[in-house]
Amino acid sequence: MPRLTVGNTQIPYSIRYSSRARKLSIKVTPSLVEAVAPIGFPEKKLVEFVHHKRKWVYQKVEELTSKEGERRFTWPEKFVTGAKIPFRGRNMKLSVLETDIPRVQITYRNAFIVEKPGDASEADVKRAIEKWLHNRLVDDVIDLIRKYTPRIGTKPGRVQVSKVKTRWGSCGKHGNILINWLLIIAPKPVLEYVVVHELCHLKHRNHSEAFWSLVGELLPDYRRSKKWLSDHGRFMQL
Repeated sequence: MPRLTVGNTQIPYSIRYSSRARKLSIKVTPSLVEAVAPIGFPEKKLVEFVHHKRKWVYQKVEELTSKEGERRFTWPEKFVTGAKIPFRGRNMKLSVLETDIPRVQITYRNAFIVEKPGDASEADVKRAIEKWLHNRLVDDVIDLIRKYTPRIGTKPGRVQVSKVKTRWGSCGKHGNILINWLLIIAPKPVLEYVVVHELCHLKHRNHSEAFWSLVGELLPDYRRSKKWLSDHGRFMQL
């Protein structure tokens, strides 16, 4: 794969010829830089064009990388004062205080305040935060199910909150509902949308017009939450 060199930075790019292209263009996404040319255009001239635009390409890559960083939600490298914990659509500040209490305790007041005994490690702090987040999400999911099941007219079977790789939620054939615990990272309305989505599958086992009509009846602005997941979902990691 050819590369652009800008200072000490190497930027790989691909070349594509298209019957629809009428002129040279460069497409820059977070994962790909692609030079597009009409079929038959000399490759040497296309490479010269890309190199002529190398500063612009570099600036666009930097801009998109910066935006990705702003949207990324992940564990901090260290669980110490000043770190950020992803919670409900924001990265919240962490303060760690050493006290004489017997075990790690967590308080949340627009920031995570962790009190820990002197012999508690960063791993202990991480486990305590993870447990706190998981329990909070379980409580949120239970509250949402209690809120919406009377309106839907049917109840789910078993409800589970767990980390899964491929989906935000699921509704099994026996009415068991699974919610991805990574949704603790998302804003509360996004979690609400996923829970309602799965509850609606208790009545409609597909994504038919009737299904989406029911979702829209319960959550008129569900498209906003659906888009948030589309835009941010791949940046949610714990």
